[in-house]
Amino acid sequence: QAQLEALEVFATAGPLSDKETIDRLMQGYNALQMELQRKQEALVEAQASLEAHGAKEASDVRMFYEQTEQRVMGQCQQLQEALAQKLSVEAQLLAAQASREETEIAKARLEAEVQRLKTKSESDEKVTELLQMRVQDLQVLLERHTAANAALQQRIVTLGLELRTCAETVESLERSSRI
Repeated sequence: QAQLEALEVFATAGPLSDKETIDRLMQGYNALQMELQRKQEALVEAQASLEAHGAKEASDVRMFYEQTEQRVMGQCQQLQEALAQKLSVEAQLLAAQASREETEIAKARLEAEVQRLKTKSESDEKVTELLQMRVQDLQVLLERHTAANAALQQRIVTLGLELRTCAETVESLERSSRI
């Protein structure tokens, strides 16, 4: 831009018929043309380099994205497996706890049943003792009744003999009174 302004000033400063001025203007113009062409080539190279750099950067970004995606997917898979394992362990713990609670309930029921049977057994033992005492009392009573019955039977036999004797005596007296 500065060279263009210098050429403009130079061109307007002198007469145009001057061959030297025209040559200088042409040289300046050619120098500017060459400078412009170099700059355009540099611009094309810079754009190509920028595009290549952009393509490489895009490729690098894509590769980074794919690697990151693979790592994240792998970590997600690991997290899912860990979560599944955690849920499995929790389910096993809950099952074990439920089983333990069922066992405790069954144990409590068994202890209550044992206590009930023990109490019943103790009660039955007391009833058995009372029954045994009652049986002994009844045996004593039976023995007394048996002895009393034997005495009564003996008395009946004796009374029967006495009755017979009385009957014989009455008969004998009746016979004697008839005579």
